[in-house]
Amino acid sequence: KSNIHIMILVILVLLLDSFIISLVGYHMFLISIRQTTNEHLKGVYETKENPLDKGCYANFRAAFCTPLVPSRLPKMTEVITGDVSVRIAKLDRV
Repeated sequence: KSNIHIMILVILVLLLDSFIISLVGYHMFLISIRQTTNEHLKGVYETKENPLDKGCYANFRAAFCTPLVPSRLPKMTEVITGDVSVRIAKLDRV
């Protein structure tokens, strides 16, 4: 009986791994052409050239080896009052 449980577990793990591997593969493809999921699904650069695409190697370097640009969004802080959690946007004033 324990062999049946192990086989079922192996099959479930392989199924779940295939979804994860395909998702990772798709996002690696998106990085290689330097597009977002939205741009790719809408076909934004099918008729025109992507100005950010610098080739596969340069795109991967840009994604994984360059420092992040500071966010322009306001910093979010969480204020807890009683039972209610309220998010307040706190602008950094420099």
